[in-house]
Amino acid sequence: MENTQLTPMEFESSNGTLLVNENGSINKDSDFDNDSWLSEISKVDIEELDNYYKLQGLEKCEGGDVLDFGWWDKKGNYNKPKRDWRVETFHKQDLEEAEVNTIIVTSFQWIKDNRNCI
Repeated sequence: MENTQLTPMEFESSNGTLLVNENGSINKDSDFDNDSWLSEISKVDIEELDNYYKLQGLEKCEGGDVLDFGWWDKKGNYNKPKRDWRVETFHKQDLEEAEVNTIIVTSFQWIKDNRNCI
């Protein structure tokens, strides 16, 4: 029998664990404090996160830290990922600083072009 259930991606936080389905929706089995900012997340921007990983020459994201991604809140507002976080925790460590900066700038330009935010 084929397993048709997908394992959600796991994102860690000091407030708990956010499980994210492949389409960016929050999995019901997530375990985080209900009074934390995580409870405001309606959907995670998996498309952007995968694009960011691709720019680095990496495979699609399979999880990480909650600060890695952009997300929509329950009012439909888009929240960009934190630029400083991306610079500090850059995944592909064998790149020169100029290459890292180019990838960061390119990723935020993608957000500007595709998510209607500055």
